[in-house]
Amino acid sequence: MRIKALLFLCLLGVCSARLSASTLTFSGNFSADDDVVLIPFTISTGASVLIQTTSYAASIGFEPVLTLYDAAGNLFLQDATGGTIPSGCDVRAIDAVSGFCLDAVIQNFLNAGNYTLALTEYDNIPGGPTLAEGFPQTGNGNFTGPEFTGNPGSFILFDGEQRTSAWALSINNADTTISEPPVGVTPEPATLALTGSGLLSVFFAAYRKYAPTGNLKLNN
Repeated sequence: MRIKALLFLCLLGVCSARLSASTLTFSGNFSADDDVVLIPFTISTGASVLIQTTSYAASIGFEPVLTLYDAAGNLFLQDATGGTIPSGCDVRAIDAVSGFCLDAVIQNFLNAGNYTLALTEYDNIPGGPTLAEGFPQTGNGNFTGPEFTGNPGSFILFDGEQRTSAWALSINNADTTISEPPVGVTPEPATLALTGSGLLSVFFAAYRKYAPTGNLKLNN
């Protein structure tokens, strides 16, 4: 299992203290079902924030789970069930192949501060009160095949449908605090490094426990 901890680079030609609040988009691929992507971000001014995945409804990606932790690493918000057809879909698009709207969505007012977003695959659903508790499927590799079909396989939906390793998500009204990317992270061009000690303390708590690797990118 690989945990990919992201510290993204500035989108500005001249680096400033932080990016202004905007919609940040990220995408990549898991290497195994039990992978975890950690995305630290900041909110400079309290605002209504929408965090959502879009890869499931694109008829390709696995069923995602989003878990949001506060600056102390406490579990704050989570969407592990997607939506229900049709009235419960809300902002989620319906996937044309499965007929489900299982992209993950977190929409809430967030106070100014530092946060860490965790992306996992269903049903690697963190249920502990803190980020330090980890993720229940850690070490189980490609668990979805055996769990949902009784046979080897990866990126399998609960109904046995084969999906892919692709993921994509966005966070609106957020700022990023930036440093050098970990090994394996490929940011888009036109970037500069920038640090933020408050956010980095959350990141390095996870970094000490898990070696960050991965294949992902920041989309502009």
